[in-house]
Amino acid sequence: MNYFSPDVLSLAKFASRLEGPILLVGPSGSGKGLLARWIHEQSPRRRLPFIEVECTTIPDPTFLRRKIERARGGTLLLSGISRVSAAGWRLLHEILRDAQARSEIRIVAAGNQLPDQCKGGANGYESLFQQPGAVVIRLAPLCRRPDEFDAILHACLAELSRAVGRCVLRISGDAADQLEAYHWPGNIQELQKVLREALLSSEGPELAAEDLPRWFQESVARSDARRRKNPQKSVTPPWGRIARPQELHRQEPACVG
Repeated sequence: MNYFSPDVLSLAKFASRLEGPILLVGPSGSGKGLLARWIHEQSPRRRLPFIEVECTTIPDPTFLRRKIERARGGTLLLSGISRVSAAGWRLLHEILRDAQARSEIRIVAAGNQLPDQCKGGANGYESLFQQPGAVVIRLAPLCRRPDEFDAILHACLAELSRAVGRCVLRISGDAADQLEAYHWPGNIQELQKVLREALLSSEGPELAAEDLPRWFQESVARSDARRRKNPQKSVTPPWGRIARPQELHRQEPACVG
C-alpha cells in the first residue's frame, strides 16, 4: 500500500483491530475507498462482506437496511458522509445505531470534512464519531506529499500494469517532466486515470510522453503557458523528482509488450 504514508497506515492498522467506527477525511480522489477496503482486509472481519453505500443516494430506509443485511458481520463503508442533509443524518443515525447495538456491522465512513464542519453534523455524524473507540484518519492531497509522489506514482503504475497484462518497466524523461508539472487536483484517482489511459495507448516497455492522454497533455501545456506569461505569479508544483527509469519488479510470468 504505497499510496499512503507510514503514519496513515500505522493508524489504520491500529484502527482495524478495534470495533468502533472509523472516519476517513480527505479531498476527493485521495484514496479513502482504497484505505477503507485495506482496513477491512486487515480486520478480524476480513472474511465477511465489504459493502459500500453512497450516502447521498440512499432513496429510503428499506434500501439502507438491505445494505446492512448484506454487510452483516462485515464492514459497511458510508461514502460521501459529509454531504448528507440534516434529514438524512437523522435517518442514518437511527438505523446505524440499531445495527451497531447488535454488533452486526463495522462502520467506516468517508468524507471530505470533519463532523464539526458539516451541516447537520450534530444530528448524527458528530455523535457517531464521539463514541468510545472511534478513530479519525486524515488523508492529505497529493500536493502536500511531494516526497512520496514518486513511490505513489510507481505503485499505481505497477498495479495498473498487472491489471491490463502489460509489462511497463520505465517512464521516459519527457513523460516524467509532464507528470511532475501537473498539480493533480483529482489526487490519486486522477493519477490512476492518467496512467491507465497511458498504459492502454503504449506499446513498449517504456511509458512515453505521447502515450499520456491528450486532455492531460493539453492541461500541462496551458499551465506551462501561464507560467511563462506570468512567471512572478506562477506556482511550481512541489513534486519530488520522478525516477528515470524505474524498474517494476513483477512476479507474473507472462509479460505482454
